[in-house]
Amino acid sequence: MLLAWGMWFTLAHMLLKLLIRIVAFGVALAFVSRQWSGITIEPRSRLPWVAATFALLNVGLYLLLKTLLNAATLWMLWFAIPLVVNAILLWATSRISKSLRIEGVTALFTASAVLTAVHWALRWINL
Repeated sequence: MLLAWGMWFTLAHMLLKLLIRIVAFGVALAFVSRQWSGITIEPRSRLPWVAATFALLNVGLYLLLKTLLNAATLWMLWFAIPLVVNAILLWATSRISKSLRIEGVTALFTASAVLTAVHWALRWINL
């Protein structure tokens, strides 16, 4: 019984962390899409779907991509790798969700910089 309770608690904790990430990335994506013309989410009602897609990719693939890219660059670009990984994940999100449009590399890396800052803030508070 105690093991089942512990597993339930762990699952609930993971889901809560995922929901917090979805909200945080959603706020960041809303900010970016309003501030820069190169990032659009149409229709606006699809913002939660886009944020959830990015959050799931971020949770599922971030560590793998970061490790692979750090190893490929021999850890010489460790400070830039999170930005590159989030750019890759944002690009993948735009391919999965047709509601997100990114026009140009500048818009991609600007949005990626904001999402990387949010990612670091979430990691700093252990989420």
